[in-house]
Amino acid sequence: ADFQLIRAKARVVQGDLGGGLYEAEKVFAEQVKKGTRYQVAAGYYGLALIALQRKDPALAQLRLDEARKIFSDTVNRQSIALNVLAVQIAMDICGILESLNNLPVPVIHRDIKPSNVMIDEKGDIYLLDINAAKWYNPDKTDDTKYMGTPGFAAPEQAGFGIISSSPKTDIYSLGVMLNVMITGKFPKENMPQQDIGEIISRCISMDINDRYTAKELINELGKIKEKYDRKAD
Repeated sequence: ADFQLIRAKARVVQGDLGGGLYEAEKVFAEQVKKGTRYQVAAGYYGLALIALQRKDPALAQLRLDEARKIFSDTVNRQSIALNVLAVQIAMDICGILESLNNLPVPVIHRDIKPSNVMIDEKGDIYLLDINAAKWYNPDKTDDTKYMGTPGFAAPEQAGFGIISSSPKTDIYSLGVMLNVMITGKFPKENMPQQDIGEIISRCISMDINDRYTAKELINELGKIKEKYDRKAD
C-alpha cells in the first residue's frame, strides 16, 4: 500500500474527513497484500494521520501501533539475517582452519581478523595474509616471535600462559571476529546474549584447553544457524 496514494485518495472527498478515512482504508485493504513490509507500514502511518484529522485518536493510535510492529519485526528480521551471515562466515573460516590443522605439520594463521578475510562475488571465503603464520610445534612453550593484531590476538601470542600458539589460538581470534561482526564491538565492550554469546565466551577463554577445536566450533555454530533460520521463517 502506497502512503501517498492513501493520502491522495483521502483528499478525494473534500470536506468529508469521515468519507476520506473510509476511502483511504478501502484503498489500503485492496493493496496491502501487494506492497512490501515498508510500504504497508507507511500506509498505516498515513491512516493514522487521517484518523487524527478526523479527531479519532483511538483509531490513530491503533494504526500507529500496527506500523511500529511491522517496522520492529522488519528490524528483527534484518538483525537475524546479519547474524546468520556472520555465523556462516565464521563456519567457513573454521573449515579453512580445519584444513590447515590437518596438514602433516599443522599451520597456525595467528592473525585472523576482518581485514584478512575476503569474500568473492560467489560468496566464497578466503583467508589472507600468512605473514604471521607458523608451523605448530606442540613441544614449544613459547612463541619465538610475538605476532598478531592487538584486540584479536590470543593471550599466548603475547607471551601469556605456559604454551606457545596452537590451532586453538586461531579459535580465539575467530571468536573475537565473530563478536565484532555481530555487535560491531570487541567482547570486552559488548557481547551478544544467549547461545551465541556463550560460544564466543568459550572461544576467547584464557584457558586454551577450554576453547573449541575448529571441528567442534563448526558443529556448535551449525546449531546456532539452524535456530536463526527457523526464526527468519
